[in-house]
Amino acid sequence: MSWIIASIFLVIIGLLVWYIKNLIARIYFFIEDVKTIKKLTKDFAKHLDNIYAMELFYGEPVLEELIKHTKFLNKELKSFENVFDNIEVNNIKESVDNETEETSRTSAEERESKKSF
Repeated sequence: MSWIIASIFLVIIGLLVWYIKNLIARIYFFIEDVKTIKKLTKDFAKHLDNIYAMELFYGEPVLEELIKHTKFLNKELKSFENVFDNIEVNNIKESVDNETEETSRTSAEERESKKSF
């Protein structure tokens, strides 16, 4: 009877570890996407600055507001990125991987002990 409870417990732990590992992977990819978006908006802002500096467009109020808006967007993305930089995703992923290995090792040992009975 106790091995049934232990087996169920190990299955539940395994599922939770798998779920957490998937969540961490999603967060990691989300962080990478934010960094990519930040880089793209930064490049766009530089391009706008170059256009605004041209004699033809210098002083154009629409371009000036667009530059301000792009710089604001970059600033917001940087603060958003800083929130995720504080989370040590790689360390968390490594610890989840280690827990997964331990759980699978324990499951294998438990199967071996069942065979001996």
